[in-house]
Amino acid sequence: MNRGTLRPMLTTQLSRPKRLSRPQTPPPFRLTDRDVALLQAVARWRFATSDQLLRFARISDPMASEQNITRRLMALFAHRYLDRPSNQHVQLQSFSHLVYGVGRKGANLLAELGEDIDPRLKWATKNRRASNAWLLHALGVTETMILFEAACAARGNIALRDGTSLLEYFPASTRSLRDPFRLRVTITDKGKKIPLSVVPDRLLSLIISDDRRLNFALELDTGSMSVTGRFARKISAYLAAYRDDRHREQWGFQGFRVATVTPSEKRIQNMLAAQSVISGGKLGGMFIYTTPQRLNARGPLGPIWITGERDDVSLLEGV
Repeated sequence: MNRGTLRPMLTTQLSRPKRLSRPQTPPPFRLTDRDVALLQAVARWRFATSDQLLRFARISDPMASEQNITRRLMALFAHRYLDRPSNQHVQLQSFSHLVYGVGRKGANLLAELGEDIDPRLKWATKNRRASNAWLLHALGVTETMILFEAACAARGNIALRDGTSLLEYFPASTRSLRDPFRLRVTITDKGKKIPLSVVPDRLLSLIISDDRRLNFALELDTGSMSVTGRFARKISAYLAAYRDDRHREQWGFQGFRVATVTPSEKRIQNMLAAQSVISGGKLGGMFIYTTPQRLNARGPLGPIWITGERDDVSLLEGV
């Protein structure tokens, strides 16, 4: 399996490359099925590097040529189907290849093809406003999802659904919401009612059979989040949502687990300690943790996850 590399994310300031500017006269171009697949992948994850898109293409076509994929991406950019976010002039050391987002023409095309995308949005403006930190985080989520794609393809008997492709499983009342992935809850602390909300970095399902689905809320932690602050609020929100059956009501899930990818083993222990305090030591298996090193070594379906109950847990235990 081609898992790529998910590493701690660092930045190095470099001069702005000319590659972020489109040619004044784009070369002749005709859309292909592969072009559409690349557009769909970028729209699905919001941002992806050329290397990530190459590895994604090779999941279904191991013989996909790096040169061919690079040329197709260049052409899609030149003709405004794809965009290159301007903040990548601060080069991404962990992802040294060019970063792509959806362009105006790409959004229009995907909308015509029935994809869940709003072509009325100013996509170039959205891409330009993406901060370096936001871009790094989004690429980390993309990398993790490519690892899931490769692992499910290698198994052959597991279908992966994530993001907007899950909407068809949601109740009709949820599909009409502006933000169907956001869980809103209220917790009580020292007699005061406190509203909380949480949006997973990625919601995904591993579909084992027609009547069996494993659901996960993915959280990608880059190490900048306070474990006792923002992370603790996420845990509190997820616990409240689970206890109030919000996952059933809003997402149509019979159950779900929160899968967190975080930079180090030590940070996992700190997160487990915070989780235990917030949950009172209950629901220890609901929250699972791993590191990029574990992901790269054995893939997301391997025994790489840690819970409050034990180490080396596989997502597919009992399947």
